[in-house]
Amino acid sequence: MGHVTYSSEITRGVSTTLNFCPAKAGASTWAVGTDWTPATGDSKVSIDGGSPANTTNLPSHVGHGMWELDLADDETGGDRVIVIIEDAGSAIDGVCFNLTTVPGADRQLILDILAKAIQGTTKKGKRGGSGAAPGGALPGGAGVGIGAGR
Repeated sequence: MGHVTYSSEITRGVSTTLNFCPAKAGASTWAVGTDWTPATGDSKVSIDGGSPANTTNLPSHVGHGMWELDLADDETGGDRVIVIIEDAGSAIDGVCFNLTTVPGADRQLILDILAKAIQGTTKKGKRGGSGAAPGGALPGGAGVGIGAGR
């Protein structure tokens, strides 16, 4: 099947579980627990282009060719996280995760502040408010479409 690359977004600085199905090397089937026993060095993480380092945890087989790898908080702390999973003994075809991180609590705090600001600009009890900030935009000209027509 060959090497596989997954791309996704994860929350920065928060532990996460990566799920994947590696192909058995040279075959057209998924690798199961009897095909590969992960060892130190089989999974590496690079944060923001840094040198790859062994992951805190090793991949584990959850059944039927499905595997997972738990990344620790500090392994998701950059803007871009690359995880490479490959067996030194060539039991599986390599898997690569190209992960972009998004802010976690900071992002939610900003969304909460914006939502409260928007709610404060509509009259209570009056239906049909636009839900937008005065002038229909936020500072910098960004439009808002939350709660339109409510």
